[in-house]
Amino acid sequence: MNKAIFLDRDGVINQYLENQYVKRFEEFKIIDGFKEFVEKHKKFFKLIVITNQAGINKKIVRYSFFIEVSLYLMENFSIEAVYFCPHREEENCNCRKPKNLLVKKAIERFNIDLSKSFFIGDS
Repeated sequence: MNKAIFLDRDGVINQYLENQYVKRFEEFKIIDGFKEFVEKHKKFFKLIVITNQAGINKKIVRYSFFIEVSLYLMENFSIEAVYFCPHREEENCNCRKPKNLLVKKAIERFNIDLSKSFFIGDS
């Protein structure tokens, strides 16, 4: 079985924009130390992003931009996969954190031992 570090995106990988959505690549600023974190852990853990992205559903963030950022993370930071929930909080779906549908999907896909894995979020 594999070990994983599940990472929230906004506020963990990139700087959180207070009361705003990241809508352009110029606004997507990697947090200091993230590259070093990846280099230290990528040999031992699968790095998987689990993120709420209601801005897509609200038509504030373009889906194509979200995909562009996700591919950038996968190509440049050894991210294995990006799982996201585009729903608004009031939709009460099972994929929006803190619910765990996306984590369950990643566990199944990557054969992850949850007892040896971690989740890092900003709140």
